[in-house]
Amino acid sequence: MDSADHVTLAVLAEMLKASSAERGWPPTMSKFQTEIAGGSLYVGSPETVATKLAAAIGLLGLTRFDMAYALGRAPHEQRMAAIDFYGREVILRVREPLATGLATATRRPPRGRRPACG
Repeated sequence: MDSADHVTLAVLAEMLKASSAERGWPPTMSKFQTEIAGGSLYVGSPETVATKLAAAIGLLGLTRFDMAYALGRAPHEQRMAAIDFYGREVILRVREPLATGLATATRRPPRGRRPACG
C-alpha cells in the first residue's frame, strides 16, 4: 500500500463512519478493510485501483465495467474532478494488462462450464 492509499483509506473510513451513523448500521474497520483487500471496494492510488480492476475484469471475463461510486457530500466540482481523474489515471492503467493478456491469466471458465479434470 503506498502513501496515496493510506490517505485515501483514512478519508474513506471517515466517510463510512459518518454515512453509517446516518443510516443506522454499524460498520467495522475490519469489514471495511476486507472489502478493500478482496471485496467490492476499489480504493487507493490509481495503480492500486487499476490492478484490482484489471484482475476482476480478467477473472470474470467481463467486456465492460460500470462503476458506481459515492463521494459522500462532496461538491459537484469535486465529483467531476474525480470522474476525470478516473478516466485519465485509472482507465489507462487498466487497458495495458487487458491488451497484453496479463489480466486474463486467471480467467474463470464461462458460467455453466466446468474445466476438464484430468
